[in-house]
Amino acid sequence: DRIPVMRGQWFIDGTWTPVEEDESDLIEKEHLARFRGQQIQDAFETDMLAKTVDRKDGERLYN
Repeated sequence: DRIPVMRGQWFIDGTWTPVEEDESDLIEKEHLARFRGQQIQDAFETDMLAKTVDRKDGERLYN
């Protein structure tokens, strides 16, 4: 089954604090203008992925 994504939730980088609604609306509008109609590939090459960064200071936790 596929469920359509209606809207994303935007967060402040490094803190996972949700962006305020008025700012989130602006981000969502720009995101849709750039990416509406595009699809994410079902498969991808893992060596092409960026390294995961999970800390506020940007230090890599995983290699």
